[in-house]
Amino acid sequence: MAARGAFILVEGADRCGKSTQCKMIVEWLQSRGLDVEHISFPDRSSLVTGAVLKDYLREGGLEPHVAHLLFSANRWEKVKEMEALLNAGKHLVVDRYAFSGIAYTVAKKSVSLEWASRPDTGLLAPDLVLYFHLDWESLRQRPGFGNEIFDTEQFQKDVQAVFQTIRSHESRDLWEIIDANRPIHVIHEEIRDLVDRTIERVGDQPLAALSFSSFE
Repeated sequence: MAARGAFILVEGADRCGKSTQCKMIVEWLQSRGLDVEHISFPDRSSLVTGAVLKDYLREGGLEPHVAHLLFSANRWEKVKEMEALLNAGKHLVVDRYAFSGIAYTVAKKSVSLEWASRPDTGLLAPDLVLYFHLDWESLRQRPGFGNEIFDTEQFQKDVQAVFQTIRSHESRDLWEIIDANRPIHVIHEEIRDLVDRTIERVGDQPLAALSFSSFE
């Protein structure tokens, strides 16, 4: 039986360098002749949820529970495709996922962690979570910060706090904290080693599903 692909997830607050590192991981894996796909959430190209989420991120206006369910639906739309790719031996490098959805919703202070985790229960579980942490002073100086409604100091600090709570409930073996204040090439070297070990570890393991029972 051929080895399955690895699901590498990159999480963290806005403008912390996730997208840059995702592209670098993909290019590095491709340079080694490995089959890899880069997926970003929310998927704004979705014909079902893409347009409304794009408008929401720019202008707001949705009740928090409604917004959360739409973001979750956006992830569920991709789950069968992701399963098929992994089972075919393709590695997935994913920029944001369920943990971002939960963190951003709970940071709005109107939805509980327990409630926010329920819609994503059963989604594919990542094999490695690279959580990027960036201090606030560096974050607000990044290009593009302030372009969306959630680009404010207090909200981004609240998001980071929720991420820490989520991590305390999750398997620490799968979560790696990445200091995003360092130079890009230094971060990339660290990530390469973590990704290599993950690919080697999970090839003969079955796919798993997200479970948030510890949140209840």
